Amino acid sequence: MRILLFHCSDDKLLGQYVRMAQESLQAQAEVATATDLGQLQRQLGHFHPDVLHLFGAWQWKNALAWLLARRKKVRVVCTPYGQLEPWVVRTNYWREKLPKLLLYQRWLSRRMIALIALGKMEKESLEKMGWNRRIEVVYNPQVTSTIQPEEMARQLAAIYRKVLDSHLTERMLPSTCEALTTLLHAGTAGDVHWITDEEQENCRQLTTDEWEKLLLYSQQEHVYGTVCRGITLLELEVPEISIEQRPCYYPANWKDEEPKIPLSLHDKELTQQLKTILQLASRRRLTLRALADLSIAFRQSRLTEDLIQQQLREAQIDRQTAALMAALQAMTGLEEGLMPIPPVKGKLTNRIIRTIKNHLAI
Repeated sequence: MRILLFHCSDDKLLGQYVRMAQESLQAQAEVATATDLGQLQRQLGHFHPDVLHLFGAWQWKNALAWLLARRKKVRVVCTPYGQLEPWVVRTNYWREKLPKLLLYQRWLSRRMIALIALGKMEKESLEKMGWNRRIEVVYNPQVTSTIQPEEMARQLAAIYRKVLDSHLTERMLPSTCEALTTLLHAGTAGDVHWITDEEQENCRQLTTDEWEKLLLYSQQEHVYGTVCRGITLLELEVPEISIEQRPCYYPANWKDEEPKIPLSLHDKELTQQLKTILQLASRRRLTLRALADLSIAFRQSRLTEDLIQQQLREAQIDRQTAALMAALQAMTGLEEGLMPIPPVKGKLTNRIIRTIKNHLAI
């Protein structure tokens, strides 16, 4: 885990805090610092941080730092260091704070993966602002003896890990996404007959870091059991990775909304099930678990294709269902012969796949 600390303020206490954080964090991660945008760009290019940690508020350079980091897909967190407290905001509000709020400060705070407050009162103030609900508290050893720098570093490292364990599809390599599809294919089919040698070899080439992302993501999307079944069937050697009690951040509007798909579908109920799934897709709430369950159901059901296709046309969801079948094929490997209607890949299919991949985006 590589952490880049950035501050561009003339505040001496803030500078001391950042130096203390750097020294303490060295036992938890690889750490580098930058104090201007030139240094930041060089560090982004050579150090390749996983997380950029900004300090302070009201500095326009923080907004540019965020933009530079996100271009590299680096996650960003911020410690306002008390500078968003109400009394600070009120100071010189009309001439200084309001223009900065309108130009970038509110916008920037909303886009942080997490805001790190230095105490409960600061957290309460940030919550009242309502700009960002992902707020953590790490006390400042500079002003309280209740925490030592080493404990502060451990708490910061835990936050960084939580940040990196969130929205994992953004961090997964294409080969890891392909491996996930292979494992879901094997796990939902209960058979490795349709898995090619190239697909199996791709799974064997995954690094420990990529296996960790894959398994964590499968747990977050509730397909861990299916993935493990695929691993067993393919006889893959997976590194020992502890993924239990690994917290992550979920989207603000996230709901664990899973349609209950029976293991065996009947002609009469299939159309209603597909309507429910398509409604979730239209509301951008369709999940990988729903696709995996639907794939298993199709494999275990005996459907009358002519009757199903007629019902889909009457319900006017035949085109949407064909796009859904293409998404099933792409993400779980479901064979066309098991589908009630031939797959047709198009814009809707791409939208469904994007919805699922960004289901946990923050």
